[in-house]
Amino acid sequence: MNDSLKKNFLFLKCFFVFILFETTFLLSSYNKDFFGIKVLINYLFVLLVLPLFYEKYIKGKVDIFSPIVIVVFFYFIIFVISSIDLLLNRFDELQNEEKFYAYAIVYSIISFHAFLIGYYSNLSKIFLKIRVKRYQRHSVNKVFLVTLFYSAISFLSFFLIVKASGGLSNYIENITGSMVKLLTGSAFLYMGVILIKIPVLIWFGFQLKRGKFSILFLVYFVTASILLVFLGERGHFVFLIISLLVSYHYIKYRLKLIPVSIFALILYLFLLLYGQYREFGLKNTNRMENKERYRLGTVITYKKLVENFDQLIRVKDIIKYVPQKLDYQYGKTFFNLLFKPIPSRIWPEKPQGAGYYVTKSLYPKHFAANASIATSLLGEFYLNFHVVGIILGMFLFGLAVSGLYKILTFNLKEFYVIIVYSLAFPYIFSELRGDFAVVSSFFIFELLFLFLALNFIAKDRQSNGAMCVN
Repeated sequence: MNDSLKKNFLFLKCFFVFILFETTFLLSSYNKDFFGIKVLINYLFVLLVLPLFYEKYIKGKVDIFSPIVIVVFFYFIIFVISSIDLLLNRFDELQNEEKFYAYAIVYSIISFHAFLIGYYSNLSKIFLKIRVKRYQRHSVNKVFLVTLFYSAISFLSFFLIVKASGGLSNYIENITGSMVKLLTGSAFLYMGVILIKIPVLIWFGFQLKRGKFSILFLVYFVTASILLVFLGERGHFVFLIISLLVSYHYIKYRLKLIPVSIFALILYLFLLLYGQYREFGLKNTNRMENKERYRLGTVITYKKLVENFDQLIRVKDIIKYVPQKLDYQYGKTFFNLLFKPIPSRIWPEKPQGAGYYVTKSLYPKHFAANASIATSLLGEFYLNFHVVGIILGMFLFGLAVSGLYKILTFNLKEFYVIIVYSLAFPYIFSELRGDFAVVSSFFIFELLFLFLALNFIAKDRQSNGAMCVN
């Protein structure tokens, strides 16, 4: 038996021992109730591990920035970890709504099967026929102009946000309230600020190609990061960091899972603490006693982790209240993406996405505070077309992200393709978290301005022609 076979055989033994241990532990611990739910959680866990096993030992490697990894991570956090948290810490809640939680886990299993069928389907090869322009050279002067122009829009937009909030001190003291007020009718200013991500991505990519980083770029990156953090929405700052990691991964050096995981944990802890500050505001935080501040940074941490990934509860509620309190939407929440470019100040009653509709109907306290609940893509598919929507929708989603990844792997030498993929990658998780109209509007907005920038800075380009299907 050669070394490769020995390693594979050893892995198989460890894998099955681990699954056996995990199954025994899950089914026998916590309490003696909810045996059926424990079986479902165990089945989902094993199902999530299998694609990674397939990627590693059938295809040869697990690319940590491939769509399958981010989807597995989402399902593990949202459905496995959240379900175990119910068993451990929310026994009464689970007992009262055991039926609907069981349905939610079952539908998560069904949806992941549908996703895998789409992801590994040969139909995704049709994306390889998409024409990709090969950019041979770029203009340094035009890169500078793009950076200057997009940065000017970002800083001007942020200045208008601060002014609309009553000044810098008022804005800093109540970032969340300022942003909620702003996003009700003036979201174009918010989107103007996040444009700064695009020159950072482009400039970072060219620095990687050169093999060294200038002090000027590092200063610009720090400035852009501060601007995004002070925007009050952590998501786009996180997206920028992830996109930079993706670019580094495909342009410079293939990153490993463990270092990336450690970095992600550190980033999460920072964002969690910042989220507490953002929620309470500077004024309330300063008034806290030392003991309260300690609790804010430690005890609430786990609770906030669970609250940030509460889509299992949202899926459960949608299953419970459709069609009793929520009508089937029959595709309207997806179609409403077309109305997102119209400012609410012009059309206050314009159709909104699934998050708005569900929050208004099921969570009146959140709705009164101008907050919107993320339903998850699974919940939105169910809201529109019941289980048929879950199966067909997740199949198409798997097909789409697989096609995106195939375009990347087929054009790994094309620098601009990597930049586009780095922008799109974090949106895979965001789309899964929900809601479709809101997330897709941000993605399309950024993608449009990225394409404009890339076409502008190109000195010459050649058509690749129709790519051959392998």
